[in-house]
Amino acid sequence: QSEDELYDEEEDDLNQEYVDQITTRESPILCCPLCFTTVCRDCQEHEEYKNQFRAMFVENVRVLFDQVLKAESSVYHPVRCLECECEIGVYQDEVYHFFHVIA
Repeated sequence: QSEDELYDEEEDDLNQEYVDQITTRESPILCCPLCFTTVCRDCQEHEEYKNQFRAMFVENVRVLFDQVLKAESSVYHPVRCLECECEIGVYQDEVYHFFHVIA
């Protein structure tokens, strides 16, 4: 019987090793809820609000600096996924606040 050339029984272990190398164990990986594109690998969960996160280092996002959102005395800018344009959070003073993501 011939082996399946596309099957690698070690692939899962190799993938797990890679993920372990690029992530911090205490930090969830955040993804866009529509297209599942990774937007953050190192964040902190909000202390009071579950499923809300803050981060300084992100990927695959676009900040809409031409749009302003105001809440009380704070000014925010919408943050969208680069791949599908889904609005996933806001940006304020070098910090990203994610509230519409999958952890």
